[in-house]
Amino acid sequence: HPCRHRSALDPAQLPYLSGPIRIVLGPQDDRFTADGIAAFLSSEYTVTTDADRMGYRLDGPEIAHRDGFDTISDSIMTGSIQVPGTRKPIVLMVDRQTTGGYPKIATTTTASLPSLAQLRPGDRLRFTAVSVAVARELLAAQVAQLRALAAQLTPVLRDPRELSSDFLLSTNLIAGVVGPHD
Repeated sequence: HPCRHRSALDPAQLPYLSGPIRIVLGPQDDRFTADGIAAFLSSEYTVTTDADRMGYRLDGPEIAHRDGFDTISDSIMTGSIQVPGTRKPIVLMVDRQTTGGYPKIATTTTASLPSLAQLRPGDRLRFTAVSVAVARELLAAQVAQLRALAAQLTPVLRDPRELSSDFLLSTNLIAGVVGPHD
């Protein structure tokens, strides 16, 4: 097939948020005790081996419900954090169910989702609550950073006379060769 122009980006340039995962409390944070919310916001949790594209079950301190854990099923967003009867949070990811009946203590901000999605079993995380206004500011800043990345793209295919060992070792030479071709 003909040689195509392809570009690459240094993954270190991607705008992941460091530090705790930013969340907005709700929509059912009123279903938890003040101590339960305090435990959720002040504790460290560990991603268990029960983690996939549907969701991450977390291990850590229990989160106390106010009046039980059953609630009327409603919509589930990517990043919703449910707390079932185990009192351990479940962060719902991209392949989550569309509705659910456990109370949701919080929802991950859109800007924190890429950082959250990079976690693996055994990784530890903390949550910090932000307002909806701050969540929007974080997202706007992240979108601006992503748009600015286009200027940092570098061509993957180069004149063979310009190739160095350092460049070859830093490039994924298999992608596109063993996988589907665009």
